[in-house]
Amino acid sequence: MKHLFWLLALCTSCAYFNTFYNARQFHKQAMTAKGKEQDKLQSSTLELFDKSIEKSAIIIKEHPRSRWVDDALFMMGKCYYEKREYVRARDKLDALDLFYPNSPLRHQAAYHRGLCYLEEKNYGLAAVAFAELAEKNPRYKELCLYRLGETYFRQADYVKCLDFYNDFLNKFPKTKHRAAVWGYMGDAASNLKDHRPALEYYVRALKVTKSKEERDRFKLKVGQCYLLLQDYAGGLNYLRGEVAPGFLLLKGKILKAAGRKAEQLKLLRELARSQLENEMAAEVFYEIGLVYQADEIYDTALVHFDSAYARAAASPCGENSIKCIQTINKILEYRAKSQDDPARAQFLLAELYFVNLSDTTRALAEYEKVYQGFADSPFAPKAMYAYAWITENMLHQDSLARIAYRQLIEKYPDTEYSQAARQRIGE
Repeated sequence: MKHLFWLLALCTSCAYFNTFYNARQFHKQAMTAKGKEQDKLQSSTLELFDKSIEKSAIIIKEHPRSRWVDDALFMMGKCYYEKREYVRARDKLDALDLFYPNSPLRHQAAYHRGLCYLEEKNYGLAAVAFAELAEKNPRYKELCLYRLGETYFRQADYVKCLDFYNDFLNKFPKTKHRAAVWGYMGDAASNLKDHRPALEYYVRALKVTKSKEERDRFKLKVGQCYLLLQDYAGGLNYLRGEVAPGFLLLKGKILKAAGRKAEQLKLLRELARSQLENEMAAEVFYEIGLVYQADEIYDTALVHFDSAYARAAASPCGENSIKCIQTINKILEYRAKSQDDPARAQFLLAELYFVNLSDTTRALAEYEKVYQGFADSPFAPKAMYAYAWITENMLHQDSLARIAYRQLIEKYPDTEYSQAARQRIGE
């Protein structure tokens, strides 16, 4: 009889161990699948996480006194975290902390709770969670301090992020997080418009990262720094030999900034003929559209903007393409109606270039056509004021703006725009 009882107990133990083993295997398979995917999890990967959750739940429900319940709670918390169901993840992690305060998994649960807060953008609680765990368990200190620096970055406190990570690297000079830390520091400096130090941080990250995907990401950021620093020769030299679409697209942007439009257009056309992912293709077609739009070859520009939208409608380039299409159609409409009210049509055209296209150079030329060609129109003083305001606030040419304001006051002294001009120059 005793042997029978022992055998039953052993079989029961094996049953719930096998259940938990299966839960762990499903989680492992899901994490492997996730590593091969991009931002969005595939349905098959989500199903694996769900199977792990299901098996873990069986342990908790049917074997509540087993030694694997805290493991099952933690497994469920991790799965919900990977599924981006952060509230449900925290529920399981909190249950582990409440019912199993002495579990060897409590510190791992505390760390994952901090990750949940981080993804929920509850940065205050994330910072507290990481700081407390770093204090309680020295084994987690380096990891938690690394995450604490990330919370400062995500809060857009870039100065604090840089100071914190500098101190972090002094404490842990050989940390395995060096590439990620220098990446965050590069992004923080870039957001502060400090592109020279940003470039240096990205180069450091590039030297220690092992992943090809990460290396390409940091290489692109280095190239972008050259563009932002207006070191076009340096950027083109840095990108020499790179043939991946992302690098070629960046090279095209540098050529554009350097005024080498013909070379840019040739490169983009060649890139458009290659096999590209939808978002990359949308950006290529969008950039080509911008070239033709700037040259006022509107029919060709519309074709390329339409292609960009068709490839990736929800992407930034897809959305911007729709705006460009609408703007070009308005330009063509105003030009068609120029015979009805030419001064108004010319003024609205200038507004389109300034407001919709952010093309201050072309906008100034169009505003000038209003007050030069239609001096007696009510749109003339309005156009003169817009010209002076852009010169002052967008081009920061105060002396030229002052001359333009004075000309407005002299030519149209009794208008609301001359009164506004007097205020601008302090009269």
